[in-house]
Amino acid sequence: GAVAERRHVGADLPRRLEEGRALVELDRDPIDRELDRLAHVPDGCVKTHWQVTPAAMPHNPEGQLEKPHPTLLLTRPFAQSQGFAAEFRARFCSDWPILIAPLARLEFHNPPFDGQDIGHVIFTSQNGVAGFSRLTPDRRFHAWCVGKKTAEAARMAGFDSTIGPGTAEELADRIIAEGTVRRAFYPRARDIAFDLSKKLETGGIDTVELIVYRQERCPPMAEAAALLAGGSPILLPLFSRRSADIFRINYPEIRAPILLAAISPTVADATDRITKAACTVASHPDSDHLLDALAELLSRYDKP
Repeated sequence: GAVAERRHVGADLPRRLEEGRALVELDRDPIDRELDRLAHVPDGCVKTHWQVTPAAMPHNPEGQLEKPHPTLLLTRPFAQSQGFAAEFRARFCSDWPILIAPLARLEFHNPPFDGQDIGHVIFTSQNGVAGFSRLTPDRRFHAWCVGKKTAEAARMAGFDSTIGPGTAEELADRIIAEGTVRRAFYPRARDIAFDLSKKLETGGIDTVELIVYRQERCPPMAEAAALLAGGSPILLPLFSRRSADIFRINYPEIRAPILLAAISPTVADATDRITKAACTVASHPDSDHLLDALAELLSRYDKP
C-alpha cells in the first residue's frame, strides 16, 4: 500500500490544526497495517499519533457562515483507528479533521499452540484473528466471528467464517444453538468484558483459550489534551468500557463540547463521568451503526 506522510505534531496545536496536512494511510488492510507497525515501530505509544486536518478552508460562495466540522477524535489502537477514519471520511467528508490518539497499544503474545483435534475457532475481534494467524499457518478451522468486520478479517486471513449477531454473548448463544461444535479455540485478549468460555460451557462446549494479545494503556497525548481543553466541539466514538475508563483517567479536564457516540449501552454507562454535551448509542454494536450514531449527533450539531 501507499506509505503515508508522517509528521510529528508539536505542542502548537492551533497553528498545526490550521496548517497541518498530515495524511493517513487508508488503503491497506487494518490487520496488515498493525502487524507491519508492530514489526517496524519501537515500543511506545507516541509513535502512533498521527493527525489528519483539512487541506483548505471550506468554499462558501453564498457568504453564509457554516459551522466548522467538529474534530473526530479516535482513540482505538492505531490500525483500527485508521480503518474507522477511512469509513468516516468516505461517508461524511474526504477532508474531515481527524486526530488519532490511541488510548492503548497492542502487544501480541505467542502462547503454546497445538492444533489437536479441533476444527473450530471463535473470534470476538479482528485482533483475535491477527493474533491467532500468527500462531499457525493452518486455515482448516471454521471461524465463528462476532460480527461482519471480524468475519471479513477472518476471510482475508484465509478462514471460512460464519458471521455472528454482533456481541460475544449472542455469538455464544448461536454456537450453542447450532449444536455442531464440541470443542473450539478461543484466541482472545488478556482483558475481556464477557466470559465467553464460561457461557459455552453451559452448552457443553469446551474452549481452549489462547491469550494472543493485550492492550497496554497509553499515556495522555498532548495534542488531544489541548484539543479537549479548547472550545471547539469534538466527535468522540467509543468502542469499549475500557476505552471509556482510560479516556476519563487520561483526560480529566475537558472544556470542549463532546459529542459522544457509544457502540453499546454498556459502553454508554461507562461514560457517565465523562463531561459531554451530547451522547447517543449505536442501535447495533458495529462500526456501521456507530457511524449512524455519529450522523445523528452531527444532525443535532448542525441545527441552528
